Amino acid sequence: MTAIRIFRTIALMAFCLFLVRPLAAGGGTATSSFDIKVTDNNGSTGIRLSGFTRGFDDYYHLKALCKALKFDYNYSSKNKKVILSAGKRSCTVFLNNSNKLLPENPAMRESKLYVSRNGIGVILHKLLNAEVAYVTPKKEFIVKGSIFSPEAKRRPEPPSPPLSDSRTKVVKEIRGEKFALRKIVIDAGHGGRDSGAVGPGRLEEKDVTLDIAKRLGELVLDRMEKEVVYTRPSDKYISLPERCYIANTAGADIFVSIHMNASVLKRVSGTEIYIYGTQASDESARRQAIRENLDTPGLYDKAINLILGDIGKKSNENASILLAGFVEDEVIKNIGTEGRENKKIMRAPFYVLANTTMPSVLVESAFITNENEEQKLKDPEFRQKVAEGICNGLQKFSEALDNNEGETPKNTVSAQSK
Repeated sequence: MTAIRIFRTIALMAFCLFLVRPLAAGGGTATSSFDIKVTDNNGSTGIRLSGFTRGFDDYYHLKALCKALKFDYNYSSKNKKVILSAGKRSCTVFLNNSNKLLPENPAMRESKLYVSRNGIGVILHKLLNAEVAYVTPKKEFIVKGSIFSPEAKRRPEPPSPPLSDSRTKVVKEIRGEKFALRKIVIDAGHGGRDSGAVGPGRLEEKDVTLDIAKRLGELVLDRMEKEVVYTRPSDKYISLPERCYIANTAGADIFVSIHMNASVLKRVSGTEIYIYGTQASDESARRQAIRENLDTPGLYDKAINLILGDIGKKSNENASILLAGFVEDEVIKNIGTEGRENKKIMRAPFYVLANTTMPSVLVESAFITNENEEQKLKDPEFRQKVAEGICNGLQKFSEALDNNEGETPKNTVSAQSK
């Protein structure tokens, strides 16, 4: 009898341990893949996510879910929070759940954020403004609404800018009403079927611009705590008119377009910062604008002055010069000028600069056609330095506005004299 009692006691302890362990903080089964469904009035979409089970609850990888549902996901490591948005609706998830948005605290595993199924229901409710129910056996979120209707899924096509009136709508000037920097659009050049320039080692411009854009976005969120909008957060083709449409409809305060330079002369190197101009600063700038404007065929042949308008009437001219000067100074400082041509601010009729209605700059970070600079661009540390340099310039620009000092960075002289 004693042996039987001992056996029962050990079995009971083992069973209790089996029940309690998954409920402990950080416990649960190993991360695996889940197939879930999100269903609305018009049908459903299947989603495969990584996740794990803790106790009687499933936890899902939040970023992967947002990507599948086309929600914007912006993580701030400084504030330990994630800002989620869908259209005009948004919500914030703190890693410690200090805002009590979620019924259970989120969990971090291998630097990935996981949210319980109840928490996912809350997030869907907040972002979709709809009633959400969860069916346990089917692992299915049911949304009362039409989020998957063709009208809801289709991205609106941006209107083509009118030839005779592309610059009439402008943002407030830097003088008069104080310029408030709240939202920054980051435009990663090229993407998808448009690879951009290709280096001698076959490095593609589209990949570098996207990486730097994402690094810049994280820095802006962490250091400046400004809202970030990406024209393309992935390797996807976005037309030039659509990029302008995204920036203009987002109500952005500044627009930063990131590119890599190219030249038939393989020895040419350096960083170039461009602002809008009907006339290019030189022949090299003109050729570069033609290359970047390939998405709009015949730009130079079809009444360029009508398309781009009169730069003298552009009310955000001074702000663009100020912004470009700070970005130029800080990028050059951060990546070092040794072995590089320290170029000045240039003007050129880039389509995205001509048709965005806010202060805007285009950063040609380095010459991807230069073998030495291509090697640098392959290095994640160098890309991070480029992103940090741009962010430092944005911070200096923001500080100048806040202090209302009217400070002019050294590189603006060349832009004003062109």
